[in-house]
This record gives sequence, structure tokens and C-alpha cells, in this order.
Amino acid sequence: MPESRDLRTSNFNGLSIRPASLWGLLRAWIHHLQHSRRKAYSHGYRESRYRSLFDGVPIALYLTAPDGTILDANPAMVELLKYPSRESLLQLNAFDLFADREVRRTQMEQLEHEDLVRDYPMQLRRHDGKLIWVLDQARAVRDSKGRVMFYEGSLKDITEEKRAREELQRTNETLRALIEASPLAILALDTERNVLSWNHAAERIFGWRADEVLDRPLPPVVPEDQQQQFRRLYGRLLQGQSIHEVEVTRRRRDGKLIDVKISAGPLRDAAGRVTGTIGVIADITERKQAEETRKRLAEILQATPDLVGMFTADGIAIYLNPAGRQMLGVYEEQAPSATPVWEYHPEPDRTRFRNEVLPTAVREGYWSGEMTFKARDGRKIPTSMVIVAHRTEGGQVNHLSVIARNLTEQKALEERLRHAQTLEAIGRLAGGVAHDFNNLLTSIIGHCELLLKNIPDQQTRADIEEIKAAGQRAADLTSQLLAFGRRQVLQLRPVDLNQVIADLGPRLKEMVGDKVKLRTALEEGLQQVKADPIQVEEIIVSLVENSCEAMPNGGRLAVETGSVDLEADTAHQLGLSQPGRYAVVSVTDTGHGMDDETQARIFEPFFSTKAEVKGTGLGLPTVYGIVKQSGGDIWVRSEPGRGTMVKIYLPAVEEQAAAAEAAQAPEDPAVSTSGTILLAEDEPAVLSLAARVLRARGYNVLQARDGAEALAIQEGHRGPIDILITDVVMPKLGGPELAERLAGARPETRVIFMSGYTDNKTVRDMMADKDVSFLQKPFSPSALAELTRQVIGGTRGASALDDSELLESSTS
Repeated sequence: MPESRDLRTSNFNGLSIRPASLWGLLRAWIHHLQHSRRKAYSHGYRESRYRSLFDGVPIALYLTAPDGTILDANPAMVELLKYPSRESLLQLNAFDLFADREVRRTQMEQLEHEDLVRDYPMQLRRHDGKLIWVLDQARAVRDSKGRVMFYEGSLKDITEEKRAREELQRTNETLRALIEASPLAILALDTERNVLSWNHAAERIFGWRADEVLDRPLPPVVPEDQQQQFRRLYGRLLQGQSIHEVEVTRRRRDGKLIDVKISAGPLRDAAGRVTGTIGVIADITERKQAEETRKRLAEILQATPDLVGMFTADGIAIYLNPAGRQMLGVYEEQAPSATPVWEYHPEPDRTRFRNEVLPTAVREGYWSGEMTFKARDGRKIPTSMVIVAHRTEGGQVNHLSVIARNLTEQKALEERLRHAQTLEAIGRLAGGVAHDFNNLLTSIIGHCELLLKNIPDQQTRADIEEIKAAGQRAADLTSQLLAFGRRQVLQLRPVDLNQVIADLGPRLKEMVGDKVKLRTALEEGLQQVKADPIQVEEIIVSLVENSCEAMPNGGRLAVETGSVDLEADTAHQLGLSQPGRYAVVSVTDTGHGMDDETQARIFEPFFSTKAEVKGTGLGLPTVYGIVKQSGGDIWVRSEPGRGTMVKIYLPAVEEQAAAAEAAQAPEDPAVSTSGTILLAEDEPAVLSLAARVLRARGYNVLQARDGAEALAIQEGHRGPIDILITDVVMPKLGGPELAERLAGARPETRVIFMSGYTDNKTVRDMMADKDVSFLQKPFSPSALAELTRQVIGGTRGASALDDSELLESSTS
């Protein structure tokens, strides 16, 4: 019977009959029919009023014989099977109506044993050939001997119901398969939090098997600190609300905490009452970690000082980080893709990038090397660059990424290092030459001075004076070499730079002349520096002289002082070893300036920025050596046609300059002295000259050609030795070692060191001591005699020797 028909009431002969009443009447009619049928089939009798009831029932009714003969069928049966009339249906055998004839036989066997079969499903074929499913209620009607006379029954069409049930089953199976195959944990709970469903993903994510949790309370997946939040969310679900993508923390069976995202809703029964909850849970631990990683990478890209970018295989930029924008001068409102990437390189790198670098990166997937960028403002920026090609699964280049590090500072530091190494090598060579050269100059100048005391002939005297003057000029040149190589002995003491410049005022005005306008600006309260005042004067004079040479037609020259506090990075960039406070001397001119190539060589010896006939090429190298040996550095900025600025940085000190000690008058040559002197010198000319000068003053001189011989001589000498005069650098045994060993045997012996070259830290530290007497080569005979007199008389101090008597070179 079609499901759309309303069977709550049936109308029959004007009466409304409910199903319960209808089945009662049918049973009575069937009981009557059993007897009437027997009589009818025997006698052909039918009761008309029961016929009317059989035909009027809206339920398909039938009577069939065991052989399959259809004895009767009501209109509802005819309608169910879609036959045109009762007669056409009665002409069939019941077996012909079954889709599977074995089903009828099975049903008949069951009726044979049980008489009654309820809700027997079977598939029948309608008149139009369509198969339908029906539910049969059948009973075997027997005679008095128990033999089956016929079967009676009713059919209900359940085709749509079965189809709906099968569709629901298929849907449920599909959902079940989807749930089990889902990578997301799907689980259902009842209102008491007992687990109703737990799929494979839930097993994988949380670690409990389904057979361990089904129909049991929810495992301890909720951490203690999230229990309150869980109760609040679960309460919302039980109230009929849903939650969508809530991120929470859950605990696995092994105790590991994971990040999950939950979406859930209520489960309801047919009446709409909430009976539980179902939720979908995604493990987002790895995703959150990836997001954190991407976030950190993004922060790194934003903060890194290196250029980081991405571009297509055609060279079109698609990303450029802030450091890259700043490096190239590309502002935020400008799209980085507006210009092909090779346009940011000057020639020849532009052509090289387009024809070599980019094709190599695309072909091989990687390229690294050095390239020069050209910023929007024209600056050329050397970089170290790495390019990586990123490919699709098909092997095509999707895009390329580039990382470029600015090498400007590194190149500058490398150049400074290369320059320093060059200067160090030249300085060592200069120092080595100066050592022997000063010995020769000591002999030349000393013997000239001795000759001048005894030669009355004016022409000969003039010739000797010229030789002596040449020797002094050679001594000055040697002094410059030592200063450049930072191998001179400095007379360091607190120096007031303002006072030095003020004292030089008249000399500087005379140097600049009338064409150059000189201006001095001295910072009030400028801290002092620890330096050699004579060398500081030489620095300033040399810089002013260079500036005047750069302004042959006149100009402006400024000499200024100031102070600055340098942090570590700035100090490092300037080449200074320590951060802190520095005093600064600036010399600025409006001269012709220098190009980059000239600036790179200004501190090289014998490279002169002056006219060839005027320059020796040692002025600025000497200044450089003096400043570096004083713990400072030089900064130069110059452009052709726009003048030059030179800044000298010297460490500031808190010490105050002590009052200069009064220089003592040199010894009167007529005054004789006495005492025994042990003289150790490896240069024969200096040894004989010094011995001659000292003996002429009345000293007893013991001569030794090196330190070892000096030790042997003192061991054989029975009397006292008042002074040891020794060269610092000698073969076999040097002066400091000789003095140390002699002090053990003769502690009363005083020591004078002499040298033209001291590339030894121990010697430098020793000579910085005020109690150590030192004689710089080349020296004059009178200087040797005066220092000896002071030491043997016990009056020698740190500055007792009159510097005017020493042929001192510039210190550094």
C-alpha cells in the first residue's frame, strides 16, 4: 500500500473504522470465509456481504493455493501489482509474481511448520515489470485432516521504505568510512561524558584505542589548567549551542601536551532533546610550530641587516625586505617589481648578472659570488650574494631568492688591514735599516764634531760643517722612518693640545702667509692627552704644511680642537682599539682635495701628495706612525675640488702636565771627571768614538764588542765599575740581558742604554721608566759626555738631559 495513504481511519460503507477495529472485522470475515469457502468450493457458494468487506479493505489481500493458483485478490492487491483487472491477475500463478521463485518455496516450507509467518519480506514483479518490495503477513489454512488447503495473507508495499532504509544505511556506511578515514579526530560523548564514538584519528592523536574508551568516561585528555574552560564549553554544547575552531591544549596518553582546534555541536534525539555532543578535533601542534617558525623567519627578514629578496626567473622582483629597500633606496610606496633586478647593478655587473649569474642560478639551482649594487642615489655597494632557485614539482623554476650582505665596511676593514700590513712590513724594513744607519750616523756626526774643535782653517771647517749638516739631515730622515714604523722611543707625558696649538700660532701664521686665511677654534676645557709634545707639534705642522701646499692660490684653513665619546662600534670603525673619550684635532682646508685613489695611498712612504720637487713622501706616513703609536688614529675626508679634512683622535687622560723641569746646562768641556765605565757596543766605529770621547773626559773605559765579552771583562776587572753603557741590540747578548746579569754581580753599577731602534716591548717598558737613562742614536759626543756626568754624579732624572744636545728624530 502506498505510504502516502492515511491509514489512521478507513471509510467503509459510510462508517469510519480504525485499524484495530478493521483487523477485528477481517479476522471474523476470514474465519467465516474459511467455512464459506470450503462450502463455496464444494457447492459454489459465496456470501455477498463478506465479499463486499474483502473488496473494500484498503489493504492488499490474497488467497493462493499451494500449487500457486491465485484463488482471490482484492482491488488493493490488483492496484499494488498494477494489473488492469482482478481477472488478469487471477489468471497468473503466484510463483510468476516472485522475483525469486525460491522465496515462495521457502515461505511455504515455513508455513508448513509454523502455520503463520509475520513480516516476511519478498520481492514481487508488477504487471509493468517493475520490482517492488513487500512485507507479507501469511497463514496456512488447513482442512480437518491438517492438510493445507490455501494460503491467505496481506501485503504491504515497503519499496520506498526499504529504499530509504538502504539509502540511510549507505549514508551511514559512507559517513562511517569518512569518519574512520578522516585525518581529524571525531568523537562523540553522551551527556555524562561517556565516549560514544572514537575514530582512528582520535587513536593516533591521543594514543588510546577505541576499544579502551568506548562506553567509558572520556580519558584524561584535558589538562588540569584547562578543566574550567572545558566544563564551560561542554556546558554550551549541552545547552544546544555549537563551538567553532576553538584553540585549546590537550594531553596525549604519553603525557605530551598538544595544541588542537575543536569544532563541536550537540547530538539530538527525534524529539529534539540534546543527548550528547560530537566534535571534530585537529592537531595543530606542528602547524603552530610552523607558524611560529614562519613568524620568527619573518621577524628575522624584517630585522636582518642583509638584503633579502625574491624575484621571478624573468628577473621581476616580488619581495624585498626593509634592509634591502634601505640599501637600494627603494621606498615602501614603490613596488619592488617596477624594475628588473639587474637594473640595480652598475656595468659591467649588470650585463654579467643578466647573461651569466641569472642563467646559472636557473640552470644549476644555485649561484654565489660578489656583485656590486647601485643604489638610487648613485652609491656603489659591494656585496656578497647567494641566489637559490626554487622549483615546482614539475621541475620548473617558480621563483628565486637572493641574500646579499653589504661588504662596504668589510672591504674598508680589509683595505685598512692590507694597508696596516703593508706599513708594518715597510716599518720593519725601515727600522732594520735605521738600526745600522744610526750607528753610521753616530760615527759620522761624532767625528765631525770632534774635528770641528781642532780645525782653525775656515774652508776645511766649512766642509766639515756641511758633512755634519748632511749627517743631521740623514738623521732626520732616519727619525721619520722610525716614526713611520712606530719604532721610536716616545717621551710620553700629559699634553694640552690647546696650549700646543697656541704656542705654534706665530709659526703657523708664518707658514700660511698672506694668501691663506687661518682660523683656530679651541674647545674650552679640553682634556689632555698622553703624548710626546715634540711629536704633537710635528703632527700639526705637517698637516698645516700639506694644507698650504694644496692651496697655492690661497684659501681658508681651520685648525680646531674638540672632544668626543666613542662607543665600541664607532671606535672600531675608526681603527681605535678602545672605546671612550678622545680629544680631536681637526685640520680643514679648501684646497684642491684628493680622489679616492690618492686617498688610498696617502700614508704609504715615499708617496707624496706635494709637487715632486718639494715632497719627500714621508710627511703623512710619519704623522700616521706617531698617531698610531700614541694610541690614536687618523680620519680623512676629501673630494677633488672641495678640500680636505683630517681629524686626529688621541685618547683623553685625566692627568695634568707637570711643570717642566729646568734644563741643566751642558757640561763644561774643561771640567774633568773620573770613574770606570764598561762600554758595550757591537758597531766598531761607535765603540771607538764613544771610548775616545769618554777617555778624553778622564774616564777609565773598558771596551767590549758585545754583551758576552762585556761579562767576561767585568769578571776579570778587580776594581769597581761605575757605569755600564750598552747598546740595546747586540749579537750573543743584548743590553737589557747584560744589565740584568751585571746587576747580580755589581748592584752598585748604574746603566745607560743607547739605541737607534727599539722594536722590543720589554725595552719599551723599561725605557718608559723615569729611572732608566737612555741615549738615542745618533748622538753627539757632548750629549754622551753630559749624560755620563749626570748618571755618575747621581743627578740624572727623567728629563734632566737637555734635548737640544741630542740629535733626536721625530718620535712616534
